[in-house]
Amino acid sequence: LKRAPLPAAARIRDGNRSVQAMPGRAIVHLDLDCFYAQVEQRRLGLGAPPWTSKESLPLAVQQWDSLIAVNYAARASGVRRGMRATEASQACPGIHLVHVETLGTPQSASSSSTAGAGADGSVSGGGGSGEGEPDRRTQKACLRRYRQASEEVFAIFARHAPRCEVASIDEAYLDLTIEAGQCLKTEDGRCPERLQAMAAGTVCAAGCRADPSGDALLLAA
Repeated sequence: LKRAPLPAAARIRDGNRSVQAMPGRAIVHLDLDCFYAQVEQRRLGLGAPPWTSKESLPLAVQQWDSLIAVNYAARASGVRRGMRATEASQACPGIHLVHVETLGTPQSASSSSTAGAGADGSVSGGGGSGEGEPDRRTQKACLRRYRQASEEVFAIFARHAPRCEVASIDEAYLDLTIEAGQCLKTEDGRCPERLQAMAAGTVCAAGCRADPSGDALLLAA
């Protein structure tokens, strides 16, 4: 949550309505953890939600020989983003290495038969080393499965926050000023003790605490 002050006379466009803005705005920043890894865990049926749990199966997503996403279970064994796949296997012997989808035909017939071509002509590599590795000389990385998963997530955002700004494939800003303002008009929202209790349990990563009076919109959001 971020404090974003506005002039008192400012107005917010909400669909086809223009409404009077409050002195501040409640902006919620959402960033999905280990997004590519979570997509692959769900797609392959590896474990069960929450896939961000350190108790889940260790998994990393690789593009060619470099890791581009690592879940928390693999990070606990020292696997890091940008690490080579062979290094990851040494650091975490039980890790699942999943290659991003690739388009094109592998240079060797053995790679093609091992990886398996999809109906759309794509080839999904298995990760790690040996036969089945995608060939960057004849293939192109394709991130559509992550874009499709991202669209699912943003569709949920849109149902709850019509004012949504996409920042990346796994990151968005939601303007919940109007919704928070409406919440503050309810019986619970008007209760100072409830806001104080919410503020007491709200601490940002930098150690800053919320102010029940000045940050009422943020607490309601």
